[in-house]
Amino acid sequence: MILVGANAEDHIPRLCASDGRRQGCEPGEGAIEDGGAAVAFYGSYALGSEHFWLSYALLVVAGACMYAPYGPFFAIVPEILPANVAGGAMALINSMGALGSFGGSWLVGYLNGATGGPGASYLFMCGALLAAVALTAALNTSQTSGRAKRDGSRLAMNH
Repeated sequence: MILVGANAEDHIPRLCASDGRRQGCEPGEGAIEDGGAAVAFYGSYALGSEHFWLSYALLVVAGACMYAPYGPFFAIVPEILPANVAGGAMALINSMGALGSFGGSWLVGYLNGATGGPGASYLFMCGALLAAVALTAALNTSQTSGRAKRDGSRLAMNH
């Protein structure tokens, strides 16, 4: 799964940067990958343990879809934010990811214990990915990038 995800992560940034209409990826472009991951998670749940290898293949697809937008996502942050806050924003994003991984793992374990099986956990992960799709799609992409703002006007620290 990691090899597939790493391969996708290598190609998505190049595809975004090579588009003749724009430089780099725009916010909101990870919604397709997250939507694919949600569908793959649900498909894996729906197949169940009767079709192990097909279910496993869908989990691999879900993992690849979740990891694919990471490269462009972390490249976007310094582009849309001023230089004096980009580092702090990256730290906040990383901290929220760590908090989410702790809370998500705890909730998946709780759901497994409460229901006696992984079905509710799969549905929870599918729902979380669909929420990520909705949040990603709701991002405002019409704003001027942070780098363009910085180039047009000097920051107070540089005077």
